[in-house]
Amino acid sequence: MKFVKDLIWSVSLSLAYPIAKILFNMKIEGKYPRKGGIIIYSNHLSYLDPPLLGIALVRPTYFVAKIELFRNPLFAFVIKIFNAIPLDRDRPSVSFLKRVKKILQSKNNILVFPEGTRNRTGKFFLPFKKGILKFGVNKFCPVYIEGLKFLKLKKIFLYFFEEKGVKIKIGRIFYLKGSDGDKKIKLLEDKLWELKKL
Repeated sequence: MKFVKDLIWSVSLSLAYPIAKILFNMKIEGKYPRKGGIIIYSNHLSYLDPPLLGIALVRPTYFVAKIELFRNPLFAFVIKIFNAIPLDRDRPSVSFLKRVKKILQSKNNILVFPEGTRNRTGKFFLPFKKGILKFGVNKFCPVYIEGLKFLKLKKIFLYFFEEKGVKIKIGRIFYLKGSDGDKKIKLLEDKLWELKKL
């Protein structure tokens, strides 16, 4: 099953990348980490973030997605093929955390949006949730996406008529140390802010 998923990912990537280049004039800076067992984290503005980041990340990557996205059976089937993992944001389950830890221990990478939701405020990002610290690893890689804005679903396919130029910046791997959760969250936020300014 993993082989089939990886094959679908590779074929989809080869088709989606040129489309993203045409529609969004997408540019990618930095290199995706070849090592596994890393939490990739990003800011979150649009419904377009997950597919565009999936294109930029190249290597098959797991995504943490809100459980509401799995209510439609057909859509749930599709996003599961692309390694989406359902998360109940109000009541994260023990089984969810165990699954995430198992994925990371198997040297796979996971993409997380630590703001917990799309940012509709116009600010750089929302305060990060501490749930990102519960996955049992200390290796992180920031990814910053810019050029998108908060969009309602009905407008998403008209985006390229309104604004072009999406840039995705991939940062370097770093390690979180210590036991102070607040300091760790602050470091995660600072690393993303530094990436934005590059």
